[in-house]
Amino acid sequence: MSLHEQTRKEFAELLEMKRKLTKYSTALNKEIMKTDVEWMNLSAIAKKLDKADENPPQNTVLKKKETALLEETVLNLNPNKNHQSGYEEFDSDSE
Repeated sequence: MSLHEQTRKEFAELLEMKRKLTKYSTALNKEIMKTDVEWMNLSAIAKKLDKADENPPQNTVLKKKETALLEETVLNLNPNKNHQSGYEEFDSDSE
């Protein structure tokens, strides 16, 4: 194979690779643009939620319910609420 033929073949291969790279680059740029638009939409939604969350009356009730649900639940298992230990005191003099 002559040098001229080899150069033409390599040049054709390089053009094919360039075409593929351009194709993939274009597809990648489209995906990046879609992702940017999605992030902008999510950011706008988050800003709206932040503004709506600044204490309007309907949200305070929801926040109270939310905090009540998130607080630690303490179970009172004391059978006798008059004594802090939870057990009735035994008085030996009365029996």
